[in-house]
Amino acid sequence: VTPHVAAAEEIAMDKLSSLTAENIIAVLEGQKPFTPVF
Repeated sequence: VTPHVAAAEEIAMDKLSSLTAENIIAVLEGQKPFTPVF
């Protein structure tokens, strides 16, 4: 089993894409991202 194989599922990819878009919008609006990377 390879790492992150679960991310290949369509539902997971949809959720990941939505979360990414929400983070981008939050930052562009001057807010903190929902899932910051340190």
